[in-house]
Amino acid sequence: AVNRKTGNRTYMKMGTVGVGIGLGVNKYQVVFLFQDDTTLGNFIEKGWQADAAATASAGKESAEAKTSFTNGLAIYQLTDKGLMLNADVAGTKYWLDKGLNE
Repeated sequence: AVNRKTGNRTYMKMGTVGVGIGLGVNKYQVVFLFQDDTTLGNFIEKGWQADAAATASAGKESAEAKTSFTNGLAIYQLTDKGLMLNADVAGTKYWLDKGLNE
């Protein structure tokens, strides 16, 4: 997590659980946008667990669309093709990596 005002970086761990049968590889980056300092602070200090999914959108118009925050947070995926998608992060938990932040 990067505080854009101060430049401070905080390193987090991530774990994901899923159910189903399948095989594949998907390369992407998850981008979190925090609406305010309180939401960012809560993410860093308390962690976060996803329990909902969002719809996907792609193409030039989606990149120009207004950011939609839910509970002070907006989540996007950037794929290797450069498409921006609303993230489906259900079953994912984030928490502070104490070893990297000492």
